[in-house]
Amino acid sequence: MSSTELTRRDDSATETRLTAVCKDGTTVECANFTAIESGVLLTEDLKRKQVVGFVPHEELRYVLPTTVAREATEGPEPTFEDELMELPRLGETYAKRLRAAGYASMRELAAASTADLVDATGARESVAEEWREQAAERGHEDADAAGGWTSGA
Repeated sequence: MSSTELTRRDDSATETRLTAVCKDGTTVECANFTAIESGVLLTEDLKRKQVVGFVPHEELRYVLPTTVAREATEGPEPTFEDELMELPRLGETYAKRLRAAGYASMRELAAASTADLVDATGARESVAEEWREQAAERGHEDADAAGGWTSGA
């Protein structure tokens, strides 16, 4: 079990509040936290004895000082610069691997074989098949809107 502590104090020795920001946009304020194997325990005291919440690792985006978290979460939702990363379970690492193998658009992804996608990325077969199906669906939606396939360029 690992433990991480992120508590800051300014010159006047007053405690800086922290905010856990979840991937769904939920925020939870706390005084401190402890990273454990299954997630992050949020605590209300510096000694981390008064637990006020828990966030599983897969749901946590980050824990920041509250003032920084407010700035980071204000404004419009982030947009995807990489068309491929719009697909579920396809993050930056897989997108880079796909691009390196020559797949740069939804059309190319939809036309690829599942085996080729697995070879290019190292992803599980079921995940690669899901990408292909999602890319085909999105490609057809784009084609209907534009009167033909789009290249993503």
